[in-house]
Amino acid sequence: MALTSRITQKLTVPNESESITIRKLSHAQLSLASDAKRDNALAMMKALDGVALPEGDAAAKSVAVAEAEKPENKYDRTSVLCSGITAWSYGVELNADNIADQDEDWAAWAFGEIIAFSVREAEEVKPSAGDSPLTTDQGEGVGQSN
Repeated sequence: MALTSRITQKLTVPNESESITIRKLSHAQLSLASDAKRDNALAMMKALDGVALPEGDAAAKSVAVAEAEKPENKYDRTSVLCSGITAWSYGVELNADNIADQDEDWAAWAFGEIIAFSVREAEEVKPSAGDSPLTTDQGEGVGQSN
């Protein structure tokens, strides 16, 4: 049995002395993040209703399909960050508002780390210098409970 809430890793934030602890996301959390990404895309498409969009050639469509399949493009960032960060060393409470208050570089980095930890094959994930090894602590994401 693989209880993902117990699979965590502590990471040093690039260019900072702070750290975050991330957890491996469960299949249910990944599904919710995928659904949120799809819902956002559908809302955007509805907003473009009636707007003529240019047709792409077969090569462009193939590239678009490949891009859509990348894990980074399949999951809603806010959902992943709130579910995947279990602790941090910042002097403020770990909650959705404070996660949303982080800058773009930080959010992109943390999202990428969580997705790599949760989705990609183990041999593709290479810990960064200063990162701790995997642990099996009991961890919860923001707004998550047992």
